[in-house]
Amino acid sequence: MILSTGAEDGIKYGKANMAENKNREVMDNTKKIVYKFKAACQLLKYREFGEFLARLFKHIKPFKIFYSASEGRPRPLLKIDTCSFCNARCVWCWMHNSNKVKQGMMRFEAFKKIIDLNEDFLKEGNYLIEPYFNGEALLNPELFKMLDYLVQKRIGLTPRFDTNLSVKIDIEKFMSFPWKQIWVNVGGITREVHEKVMRNTDFELVINNLVKMLQINRNIVCIKMNPTKYNLHQLDKLTDFFVGLGGRSINALRYSTGLTLPKIASPEEIKFFFDNVVSEEMRRYLRFEYDLTGKDFGIKAKKGGCNFTVPSIFFDGAVTACCHDQVGLMDLGNATEAPLKVIFNSELYKGTLRKCQAQEFYFCKECN
Repeated sequence: MILSTGAEDGIKYGKANMAENKNREVMDNTKKIVYKFKAACQLLKYREFGEFLARLFKHIKPFKIFYSASEGRPRPLLKIDTCSFCNARCVWCWMHNSNKVKQGMMRFEAFKKIIDLNEDFLKEGNYLIEPYFNGEALLNPELFKMLDYLVQKRIGLTPRFDTNLSVKIDIEKFMSFPWKQIWVNVGGITREVHEKVMRNTDFELVINNLVKMLQINRNIVCIKMNPTKYNLHQLDKLTDFFVGLGGRSINALRYSTGLTLPKIASPEEIKFFFDNVVSEEMRRYLRFEYDLTGKDFGIKAKKGGCNFTVPSIFFDGAVTACCHDQVGLMDLGNATEAPLKVIFNSELYKGTLRKCQAQEFYFCKECN
């Protein structure tokens, strides 16, 4: 496939392919609403409100992927950091741009040790394993071996996989795992914009991988764009572009953009974020309010409460109670040395979790 890199040509490319895919896009409004609920549920599954909706609508099929068949309650997630390295330098990710993220790659033997040590606990708790945390999991050459091991052990795999897809991989093998959705992050619909927003990535590689995935199973492949000042003008064109590649219109996701743990970011790091992400037109797409005349830009989260208390294991086995603790602020035990049941039931973990949920730690303030 030969792709044009110009903005106008990118749109023409999408429109030229829309006609042949149009007949596959016909569905009644009810089906559209139900399918959008599926995506909404995945967005909200970490939130208390999302859990409330999930309980309320647990009889609706899209919500059932997060439920225990025996107990009818949301299935808990456990993040395992198979690779905290990231090949992308997205303009909104101040942690990777400043190299503050704990960096390393989990080996299969360490992953296997964690699973074997906690097999009964994970099965009894009906846990879903999310094999990524800080970086791009597809960079780990042993990732597929890890996923095969989860399938072999009959341990739940997260219904959704997030990736920047700027990696040369075996697409058919990747698509063979039981994903319900795969979210591919793009910075724009043309090379110029995409690579300006998600730096160090290869637009053509991303799109070629994406097209191969759509040809295998277009129903589970989604495209997602985080708005920034650089790509805002392409946001409304994302759906047409994705349909032109062979995707489904309802799988084109226009997201929101947040600033993770602003209280531990330096003034220079916050300025970098604002210089590359924020404009007055962007205000409605941000997860926080701001005041350019205030101290540290007067950042205030638009929604209170903690949305990110998901138990997570770093590549070295260290356990944290927050999936946004990418720098390793909490040391709650090591999953390669002690069973998770012991760690999760410890007073240290339970006390830390309570403080996280109440946002009592200084680094929790205004996290969005």
